[in-house]
Amino acid sequence: MMATKADSSALRDLSTRDCFDAHGKPGSRFITKYENYFSVYDRYLEPLRSRPITMIEIGVQHGGSLQMWKRYLHPDSIVVGIDIYAACKKYEEDGIRVFIGDQSDHDFLASVISDIGPVDYILDDGSHIPHHQKASFDYLFHHGLKDGGVYLCEDCHTSYWPRYGGGVRRSGTFIEFAKDIADDVNYWHLENKPGAPSWRTQMVESVEFYSSIVAFRKKAMLSPRQVDIGDVKALDLEAPFREGALGKFIVFAKRIPLLQGAVRRTPFLWNVMKKIMHRR
Repeated sequence: MMATKADSSALRDLSTRDCFDAHGKPGSRFITKYENYFSVYDRYLEPLRSRPITMIEIGVQHGGSLQMWKRYLHPDSIVVGIDIYAACKKYEEDGIRVFIGDQSDHDFLASVISDIGPVDYILDDGSHIPHHQKASFDYLFHHGLKDGGVYLCEDCHTSYWPRYGGGVRRSGTFIEFAKDIADDVNYWHLENKPGAPSWRTQMVESVEFYSSIVAFRKKAMLSPRQVDIGDVKALDLEAPFREGALGKFIVFAKRIPLLQGAVRRTPFLWNVMKKIMHRR
């Protein structure tokens, strides 16, 4: 049954937390979330509610969250669940599809995208195993997410849990993987670039970290162009250094990248510069 415009408007007034709370009736399917997740969901999903979208949620479990997303999104949206357990197929209903397979299997993920087409929003709430999270991201963000889409990976606290192979700054975790992507986003500003930009540099607009969630926005990216405006530079930044031998040496040294780096990395040299500037 198609929802009326009045129904759609009323639903759009609900937050994800409202939809979560409304789900809690006797006999409803189980959902578990951390409370801080809801404001993150709203931030990325609210702009998408005015039109039908397709979203993927990795990790179906008891099927409750699929129904929550269906309630929250535009009534003509499609919610797609992915899970490795065949029994989850029974949670299909109008507006909800479920695919059974391994979230780390690129061939399986390719078959899903071939069936449903690129999607607007992806939420990884699957195994929480870093290897699986990374494999899903590498395929789905690259090949399954529309330009302008959003990819969320939640329950990233497992990156810090030893039983998941995690630990603080432990190589191989999803959190460290996401930090590497933050470096990819800033590739354009590297003074010594390690070869050509990666697909992540060319496709990831931003990486945003929250408590146990990492969010990635997709957008075709080019090298940023610096723009200037105004023709008056009233502050002469070299004026304090023009008097005295030491000041003149600093003006000369500032133009040498190696010496610039030494000053910025050495507290003693930086303090000498500050004293000279404060005297003028």
